[in-house]
Amino acid sequence: RPPRSTLFPYTTLFRSVSSEPLEDSYFGLHFVEAESTVTAAELKAYYDARGVPEPYLAFLKGAADGINPFVYIKGTTVKLVDAAKHAIDGSDVDMTIPDNFPLGTYTVRGVIKDGAGNETTVTLKLIVVRSLMVTEADLKFAYLPTGPYSALAGSLTSGFEMYLDPSVDWYYLDTDNIVTNNPLADGSYPFYLSPDTTSPIFYVKVVGTTYTLIDAYQGDPNPLRINGDFAPGTYTYTGQLTDVYGSSAAVSIDITFIDALSWLQSNTVLSSVSGTIADLKATFPASIPSVIVAEPYVIDSRMTLAQALPAGTTVTVFRGGVEILSDITLSGTGPFWFTELFDPDAPRAAFDAGYGGAVEDYVIVVTGPGTNPADFDTTLTVESVISKDGFVTETVLDDIDLAVHIDDAVAPTIASAIAKSASHGDVNLVDGKFTVVQGYVVDEIQVTMSEPVLVDLGTIITMDGVGPYGTVTAHSGALVTITPYAGNEIAALTGTFTFSAPAGAVTDLRGNAFVGNITLEVWAALDVTNLDLLNATATSGPWTAVPGSYAAGFVMQLDPLVEYYYLDTNSITSNRPLADGLYPFNISSYPTGFFDYWAAKGVVSGATGWQGQMWQIINRSEEHTSELQSPNTI
Repeated sequence: RPPRSTLFPYTTLFRSVSSEPLEDSYFGLHFVEAESTVTAAELKAYYDARGVPEPYLAFLKGAADGINPFVYIKGTTVKLVDAAKHAIDGSDVDMTIPDNFPLGTYTVRGVIKDGAGNETTVTLKLIVVRSLMVTEADLKFAYLPTGPYSALAGSLTSGFEMYLDPSVDWYYLDTDNIVTNNPLADGSYPFYLSPDTTSPIFYVKVVGTTYTLIDAYQGDPNPLRINGDFAPGTYTYTGQLTDVYGSSAAVSIDITFIDALSWLQSNTVLSSVSGTIADLKATFPASIPSVIVAEPYVIDSRMTLAQALPAGTTVTVFRGGVEILSDITLSGTGPFWFTELFDPDAPRAAFDAGYGGAVEDYVIVVTGPGTNPADFDTTLTVESVISKDGFVTETVLDDIDLAVHIDDAVAPTIASAIAKSASHGDVNLVDGKFTVVQGYVVDEIQVTMSEPVLVDLGTIITMDGVGPYGTVTAHSGALVTITPYAGNEIAALTGTFTFSAPAGAVTDLRGNAFVGNITLEVWAALDVTNLDLLNATATSGPWTAVPGSYAAGFVMQLDPLVEYYYLDTNSITSNRPLADGLYPFNISSYPTGFFDYWAAKGVVSGATGWQGQMWQIINRSEEHTSELQSPNTI
């Protein structure tokens, strides 16, 4: 920094050189306005504005008009001496120039003498310039060292931003324009990654007004290069530039490197107001980084179901209110590429600048097959994906999970039912029908539906063609309890009867109405009117009819010498067919001496073996087996 002065805050020291010793005197050099770029009027206005005190003000204005010397050359030292201070104070002070002195070229001229008195006219030119200031510069990048180059966003003062695609090997940086107040001196100026000042990262090469960034690692003439996968963040590069006057200025360049793919992921949004497939919005950033646009990226959407849709389900897709896919089917859970849902496949769109600021609205309509007996719920994951190598590698910009719902489309049915009777035993519904014997008393009917239902308590159940039968008295989920009105508990009439609820009175939780009824078939009590009785002495026969009849009873003569007789029947007459099965019969009466007979054979209380078993039989604790139904009596 120049030395300070009492009159001026900053001073510049000037010295001159002579070819021989000069006379011991002071030689005044006067301002030549005609040969200067600064006028006398500009100088005097400057002095006034600066507030120079008298008598210095008058002297300096006279110097501006060429009357007073502008500067002296002191002969003994050949130094430039401040004219005003010499003339007024009588002091020799180096010529001083204030730091805000008008810029330009000042020409001064005068006569000097050597020691012998020989005169020579000398002319000095004083060029006043500001210290070097670098106010702006540009940065540009390219994919090849030879270009073409594109400008980076930003400025020297605010910093620059550069997007990088990690899949690109190298980017190249250069500059075209460096704005300074003074011309730069030719040279290569090192720049370092702050705060290091030992290992240059690049050089600013100046040749006249041609500027180039040279890679420090590769050297001239290779331009500065940056890896595509360079670590994101803000980097500060510092160095110095020097002008043709020798003034240097420190320069700091901030460059923020941004991973373009990560940036896209942060600024692409898939959203849904409802959280369902009923609305899906894809919002892309206002602009797509040029480094992405320059690559052959394409975009597609990938959809994956958490659970496969019911067979027969169709899918329709609207984009921007326009139906673009109609009633397609999806098999399995996927994943499904959106472009492959078309027939033939649709080409994948180039992910170019046109996506900048794009907003896409989708509606996905899933229509169930109409046969699903319960609500169906699953999740559809939608991903927005870009790739430039056929999706060998990919970048998911954003993803979202959307709820998918298909309403239960099947009306509830009767899964089972029980007619509850404390007196006659419970009867199950078989093939939609209760079958009971005339006189059967029912306490309540419990109906279990195929799914939970809605039904109001007090709903009247009607016996078709007869009238109200009873009401719904309890309901829990799928279980509905019906209680008959007083007088309707007994199945008094034979025949077939149908019970039904009012239309729409019973629905599932989705509102599908039960359509159906319950049939009651009342039979007259089983009546056996006749049967025959056969006997034989061997199980294989021959069989002989035992005298007598079902109504009057049978009389069978026994030969004490025959060890066993066998009884059977092959003809039973009843009012309806008998059901297959084994029906037990007990001894209900016997002649005098019956127990004595068995006692003689050891069949007594406490006996074991077959005698113990027989004791239980004759005491009716166990049963003979016959193919007739109690309470008929033989």
